[in-house]
Amino acid sequence: MPRNCGNDVPVSEYRARVERLRSLAKEENVDGFFIYADAWRKGNVRYLSGYSPMAIAATPMQSALVFLPVDGEPTLYVGAPMFANEAREISWIKDIKAIQDIPSIFKDKQRKIDIGICGMDLIPVIVFDLIRRGLPNAELRESKAIYRLRLTKSPSEIALLRRAAEITDEGIRAAVDALEQGKREDEIARTAENAMISEEPDLHPSFAFSTVIMSGPHSEYIIWRAGRRRIRNGDFILLDFGAIYKGYTCDIARTVGLKLPKKKVDILDTVIKAHVEGRKALKAEVKIDEVDKAARAYAEHAGYGKYFLQTGYHATGMEQADVMPEGKETVLQPNMTFNVLSALFVPRLGGARIEDNMVVKHGKAEQLTKSEHELYL
Repeated sequence: MPRNCGNDVPVSEYRARVERLRSLAKEENVDGFFIYADAWRKGNVRYLSGYSPMAIAATPMQSALVFLPVDGEPTLYVGAPMFANEAREISWIKDIKAIQDIPSIFKDKQRKIDIGICGMDLIPVIVFDLIRRGLPNAELRESKAIYRLRLTKSPSEIALLRRAAEITDEGIRAAVDALEQGKREDEIARTAENAMISEEPDLHPSFAFSTVIMSGPHSEYIIWRAGRRRIRNGDFILLDFGAIYKGYTCDIARTVGLKLPKKKVDILDTVIKAHVEGRKALKAEVKIDEVDKAARAYAEHAGYGKYFLQTGYHATGMEQADVMPEGKETVLQPNMTFNVLSALFVPRLGGARIEDNMVVKHGKAEQLTKSEHELYL
């Protein structure tokens, strides 16, 4: 049995996660859970098993599930029989089968049971049909239990997030150093990615999402992939990217001002100061929406309220944006991890965004991403 499933999380912690999920099964009055993940949104299955489905071929092959009964050991279902040997080497779970076997696994098909499906919003019809054929008399209902568990991080998880942030900070440093008039957005993106890979060769490479470099008029929009536009004096250059380290993600944003006129300096200063207010509001026992309210209030006071177009937070961890079952009503608890962000998008002038990975504490939150905020060249 692997000691830590290849990501510095001990097997004992995986077992503890399983037991916490079992306790939620009893609260939700279900007989067990199917937990789904795919090659693009791996977190649910990796959180319980240490195994990540592979991006290959057709939909079922890119999928994986864990079946967790209230009583008994979990079963890991991989996308095809050919993945089983790799899964046995990676995962602590002993019972490993192929998804295609689900219809034949459950012998008592007539038994009426209640099963919670974690990842119902992700699961494809073809995989859901396999579960239905295996348990034709079961009531299958959506559950958010796995997402609630994933919000609060253990010390080993925070250590992995901290390392992902360190790697990402290297990408920011390299991108800022490379910025000059005439450079293309995609050249800056490659520089940032290469720096992250050099900092941590285990990335292979692996990034949390497509690297975003937005300059000039492109920065007016919330999202824009790095293209071939050449950077010019007077531009906002918005850098937004992140590394994945052993299954845990970083998401950072910084805005660089290249010989900005005074009006644009005012916009970026407002974003930086609004971001400070949002970070101050991130503390245990308050609702997450207080973060957005604090940052937004500063932007409104500065006269830019109508340009504050993004919500000022999202959960983070094994995905770039983890699911928050209670949404803006989420009450913060110590060791929950969130991104705090502030952004303004002003037509004909451009946009600026600052974003940091944070760990909730009873007092001042811990900031994992350390890159400088005030970046004027």
